[in-house]
Amino acid sequence: MSKQQLSGRWSLVTGASSGIGVDLARELASRGSNVIVLARREEKLKEVQAELTARFRVQAEYVTADLADEQARQQLYDDLSQAGRTVDVLVNNAGFGLFGMSWEIPWEQERQMLNVDVMAMAH
Repeated sequence: MSKQQLSGRWSLVTGASSGIGVDLARELASRGSNVIVLARREEKLKEVQAELTARFRVQAEYVTADLADEQARQQLYDDLSQAGRTVDVLVNNAGFGLFGMSWEIPWEQERQMLNVDVMAMAH
């Protein structure tokens, strides 16, 4: 999307405390989008929020949440709704994979992966 199309709109980037997630948040902010960064590591998110605000002169907010937790996903939705915040762009970058034979991986780990990789996006 162009700078004109993103200017003043809100983007939500999950998995935004490092790596591709923080790079995507920077790219959106460089195009004028206000950005909500979401991840589990609050200290890193505070740094990203401060950088986006100072460097790109956009509004930036952070949310600390574990997207594997259904209640945390619902709380995110409720908080955004109560604030009247409309998310125009969703970058669902949070996720992880498991390696090994499926029958050897504990169900709880598989459930967490499905919650983050699939359910968080559909919530």
